[in-house]
Amino acid sequence: MTAPVVYSDRAAFEHLLQQVLHDDQDGSFGRLHIVRISPVGADDDEWHRLLPKAMAIAENILHHRLGATDSCLRLAEGRFMLLFPTLSAIEGRLRATAIATEIRQHLTGSQSHGVEVATEVLPLSTLRHTKAPASVETMHKAMEHSHHPSISLSIEYQPVWDMPRQAIIGSRARARRDFGGQTMWERAVMFGGEEDPMAVDVNRHLAHAGAAFRPDRGLLFLPVVVNTHTLSHGKGIEDFLDTICHPGGGKLVLELAGAVANLSRPTLRAVIGAIRARGCAVAIRVVPEAETARFLRECGAEYLCLNQLQAQLAGFTPSAIHALYTLVAHDVGELGFQLALWNATNPEDIKRAASLGFTLFSGAPVGVTTKSTATLKTLPVPAIFA
Repeated sequence: MTAPVVYSDRAAFEHLLQQVLHDDQDGSFGRLHIVRISPVGADDDEWHRLLPKAMAIAENILHHRLGATDSCLRLAEGRFMLLFPTLSAIEGRLRATAIATEIRQHLTGSQSHGVEVATEVLPLSTLRHTKAPASVETMHKAMEHSHHPSISLSIEYQPVWDMPRQAIIGSRARARRDFGGQTMWERAVMFGGEEDPMAVDVNRHLAHAGAAFRPDRGLLFLPVVVNTHTLSHGKGIEDFLDTICHPGGGKLVLELAGAVANLSRPTLRAVIGAIRARGCAVAIRVVPEAETARFLRECGAEYLCLNQLQAQLAGFTPSAIHALYTLVAHDVGELGFQLALWNATNPEDIKRAASLGFTLFSGAPVGVTTKSTATLKTLPVPAIFA
């Protein structure tokens, strides 16, 4: 197979882009990307020392991961522009974020301390309709001024049912992303996985939803994404809490999701402590072993949540998901957590989980996701299992 091209010759790269713009008639986007490597918390001297090694690792990965028809231009130290002429919008975005994730992991390991590796996307239609030639400078300028129409985030809500109380007791926020004619929810909105820098934007939207929540709507579960980027951006979790906490606000439960399992115990304790100090409850969306579960409970976490949709997207079969219910209930049942199952697909899922001690549920049997928080009401068991 022909090796992919990594250009240092801008003219050759611009010529290839002109061909793509001339040949492409469908107006699709997402084929042109920048992969950017930048420091997080490193001083200039340290960064200049690390950069040559970082670039060598990045170029090696690009040589191995780009396809024969793909091209790459080294824009500058720490910046590569990628072109995927044969890929659709979603395929191109997935390829770019996968490459960025691999570069990040090779540079710093799973913790990603000290380096940020992010992707940016430029719609080719932006270049097609501009009067300027498709030079690298034109592309870069358009990239910097683009509002990234491929990234459209919003927050919607699903009702939360308390089985013992037989009532809708509140709502759970869900991040929604519309991309390439498809709608994605929650973790799926981040193409780069648990360490996607986009988690900062997801949390910003969730924080505004929390700030607007009314006290007469019961509880609101906010699935906050925890990763290297959200904890190092600004004041980390404190920024989120500054936004949502105000006099007269509703009762909020921060559901810690994402790379929770990668956090050290001191970090987890500090995050949970900061949340509780602001008057919010803490939920954990992770499958912990018994010792970790005990530690989380001692730190003040009150809820332990499983997300059936996430398990399904990860390839779990129905029988494997039911086995997961059993495992969690067995390992944490004596610790006093309130167990929640989110995004149940049918009444049988709820019945199985309830028999193991789960009490809070969301998903199709409980109610649909809407743009407004749920109204509190009685909802008897027969109505769920009908």
